[in-house]
Amino acid sequence: MTRAVLAGIGGLIVGGLAGRMTAPQEAAPPSAAAPAAPSTREGARPAATRVITGGDCSPLEEEISTLKREQTFQKMAYKSLEIQAFGEAPGWPEEPLPGHAPEAFERVLQDAIESCEMDIDVVGMECDEPPCLAVVRDGVGSWYSDLTNCPAWADVYGASGTSSTSTVTCPDGREVAFAMVGPGNGDYHAEQKEVDPWAGLKRLQYRGEQVKLDYACDAE
Repeated sequence: MTRAVLAGIGGLIVGGLAGRMTAPQEAAPPSAAAPAAPSTREGARPAATRVITGGDCSPLEEEISTLKREQTFQKMAYKSLEIQAFGEAPGWPEEPLPGHAPEAFERVLQDAIESCEMDIDVVGMECDEPPCLAVVRDGVGSWYSDLTNCPAWADVYGASGTSSTSTVTCPDGREVAFAMVGPGNGDYHAEQKEVDPWAGLKRLQYRGEQVKLDYACDAE
């Protein structure tokens, strides 16, 4: 093969390569981009998602059962601590003393307020355990002695009563005073007092704390 022929072949090869290097290439068709992963704030943990396939809910049911057992245990532990601190609530007898049933107590209290013309603002009743206690706004004056000495009250309960005063902190920061008052006759804590002589006072304190949780500050 002559040198001239080799030179010609070399020129064709070089020309072809040059054409490939300089020819414009067609753009590749756009591919479907994968959806971007949702971004999370720096330091925040993404929410965990559990996927149960095949319709098998047993793992979820087992977890619910475990949570229910834990909740039951926590309630029992709380109740045990509550009894240690405040004693156990007495139950209502099948036949309450005269004027002690909730409806009867409310009627006696209202009769005393009206007949003796007392300025007592009753804002609630607490009868979850005996005796019933009326929740009143604790104003100034001698309302408690006026109540217990009022004939409509004394004829039923004697000139005595069960009472306690306290304050509640309202959402706006105000300290509001309230009182609880109920019959003074009848001892519902006789059995507990054999073990703890302060049983009655502890229950009174507990009931005062419960009243604070539901006290209507907006009505002040």
